[in-house]
Amino acid sequence: MTSFRVAHLHEQGNDMIIVPLGEEFGDKSLIEQEQTMGVLRNAAKSSGLRGVVIPIWPEAEKLRFLAPKVWHPYFKRMTWDWLRANLNTEIEF
Repeated sequence: MTSFRVAHLHEQGNDMIIVPLGEEFGDKSLIEQEQTMGVLRNAAKSSGLRGVVIPIWPEAEKLRFLAPKVWHPYFKRMTWDWLRANLNTEIEF
């Protein structure tokens, strides 16, 4: 069984499940990224977590993410150190 440490947060009136991934996630096709997100959504739901799954990964010196456009300003301010400090639960699949 594989497990991921995630940040399950309630920010700006929304439940978010922020999943840190490796750089290789950014190299995947959109179809492969969507498939990975589907697996992560199912794992989050099976773990009893509610919210939108947001994958986030490093690229060069920035963080990349897939999130609703309205949340982009929030995620653009995020740092990898902040994210690591806020990992508060696990999802398994």
